[in-house]
Amino acid sequence: MGRRSRKRARPAAERVVEPAPAPTTRKEREKRRRDALPPPPWAPFPLVELAVLAALIIGAIGFFSPGRRGAILLVCAAALGSLETMAKEDLAARARRIGDIMLPRLREIATATAAIADVRGRGAMLAVEIVRPGGIEPDPATAAQVAAACHQAGLLVLTCGTFGNVLRFLPPMVIGEPLLDEGLSILAEAFAGR
Repeated sequence: MGRRSRKRARPAAERVVEPAPAPTTRKEREKRRRDALPPPPWAPFPLVELAVLAALIIGAIGFFSPGRRGAILLVCAAALGSLETMAKEDLAARARRIGDIMLPRLREIATATAAIADVRGRGAMLAVEIVRPGGIEPDPATAAQVAAACHQAGLLVLTCGTFGNVLRFLPPMVIGEPLLDEGLSILAEAFAGR
């Protein structure tokens, strides 16, 4: 009752002495550790497919349970519908076409206006950076003045940037070319009238 069991020590002849591993670099140790682990079950799939699959699974689970998670399935369906519409209507080409129309006109306005330091962007998302004439100091007051003049004429222009001196243009993909030309004319008049 009062005796404690003791492990019997192995005799010296039974002891196995393993040689110490050779010193390795951290890279080698990490590789050895990685090689010892089996690959994760998702390894053969691209990350995008995994994200869509996870969203669909979560959405399906949420669809059958009460609460706000049921909306995830609806969001997945809307995302897939948006991707189908983008492909069917070739909205990427439309964005390039909008950029092909806007970029030369914005550069033309920039050459006529000393306040525009840079015209930049890609596709349908373009911007002009406004600075004080003859320098590089940001001019948010002129940007606000031009945006207000455009707004009064019926054109919505966003001001953005760290200093509020950038006018950003995001026309809808379905905008007609005559309407786009009219908007660019309003912008030119706003810069000319300031």
